[in-house]
Amino acid sequence: MSVLFSILVMMMPVATKTVMADDGVLEHHRTFLRMPWQKAFIDSEVRFPSLVAGWGTGKSLCLIAKALKSAKEHPDNLILIMRYAFTDLRDSTMKDFYAYTGIPIPANKDVTFSNGSTIMFRHGSELSTLQNINLGAALIEQGEEFDSAGEFDFLRGRLRRAGCPHYLAVIANANGHNWVWSRWERPNPNRNREYQQWYATTFDNAKNLPADFIDDCRKMEQESPSKFKRLVMNSRKELDIEGAYYVPLMNTARAEGRIGSVPHDPAARVYTFWDIGFTDATGIWCAQFVQQQVRLIEYYENSGEPVAHYIKQLQNRSYVYAESMPHWMPHDSKARDFKTGKSLLDIARGLGLKGVQALQPYNREYGIDLVRGILSRCWFDEEKCARGIEALEHYRRNKNKSLTTENHSVFSDSPLHDWASHGADSFRYMATVYREKLVIDGGRPGVPNPTVWYPEESESSFDDIRHGMMARS
Repeated sequence: MSVLFSILVMMMPVATKTVMADDGVLEHHRTFLRMPWQKAFIDSEVRFPSLVAGWGTGKSLCLIAKALKSAKEHPDNLILIMRYAFTDLRDSTMKDFYAYTGIPIPANKDVTFSNGSTIMFRHGSELSTLQNINLGAALIEQGEEFDSAGEFDFLRGRLRRAGCPHYLAVIANANGHNWVWSRWERPNPNRNREYQQWYATTFDNAKNLPADFIDDCRKMEQESPSKFKRLVMNSRKELDIEGAYYVPLMNTARAEGRIGSVPHDPAARVYTFWDIGFTDATGIWCAQFVQQQVRLIEYYENSGEPVAHYIKQLQNRSYVYAESMPHWMPHDSKARDFKTGKSLLDIARGLGLKGVQALQPYNREYGIDLVRGILSRCWFDEEKCARGIEALEHYRRNKNKSLTTENHSVFSDSPLHDWASHGADSFRYMATVYREKLVIDGGRPGVPNPTVWYPEESESSFDDIRHGMMARS
């Protein structure tokens, strides 16, 4: 049976004092009904606990309770609570902490207790100030707001405070196959057992929520089905990113089973499409074009490596590359180095990459439209293209920060340049070649033909279509 209890009474000594104003004893009388997933998350002793749950499931309350528990049980502990944006940290996380505990947070955002433990509140832009800190625990609120696991891994390296157990906890709303899904849910037989996750839908906590809120959530199923699935039913199959270019089409690809196992077909030639990072990552898509299908069989990405590394990676594959123009680089690969007089294209050819070509400059918006036009023909190998798929799902417009408010986002016409750009740009080059350049057996598969049968119009299963295409190859 669930038990009503007071967070502060449960988590902190009655005589606990902060170093605030009057140094008096702070009491808290708010109670809540602790549900099974809440109890499991708060009391878990694993190194990497995560709670992914719908609206109204008490995620923030659980995060605060877990932090307080650590502060109480281990004197002189140092605990970090992190949120991506300062405004969300200030207006949501810190206000929740005060509402649930009655403990005010000073201007330096550090709450220190009489046993020497401190809870720090910081936002993503402040990570650089934590380079040499030794934490006992770190808790990330709304993990889906972070684009990648970069912040998680940074904090992981700071869990080294002496005299206390260590953990890095994450609470989040479901948001597709993002970094949270990848760390805790992506099928992985070798996953560290220290990763544990708990789930709940909004309706799982209905007894603790206002009846009119529950009724309104039910109405969302018809009025806003995508948000209902993600934010109420906690579906990880729905991705919802503000300003994203391809999310609806990628959601459709998942729903139609076009993201799964797409093995290399030895009978079909392979083409590669490169986005070259001179100071950051280089991404390469490997594709096969079979009938009207675009099969993405692999995506490879790395950084800090010379072009010879990437060529060796391709040469070590068992792929048979197309005889005519199999490898495509961006137009700036033709630019010559003022010292050597050689271009990246020259270097690649000199290293034995046969048939490598440079695209001519194309308008980016035109290329994005071409991607939208071919995504319904695309089939992705989920395992070998994981990073590329995530890039396509997270590629989005740049926010106009001067015009964006808390309640309304305004976007520029240009995309945000971040980690997702490499996979998205190289995919855009593939779409451009497919539409403008590709010739296979004298035909132009990328040129629309209303008389051609398209696999997305069939009700056949993924395996039926794939095996049928391979049989006709």
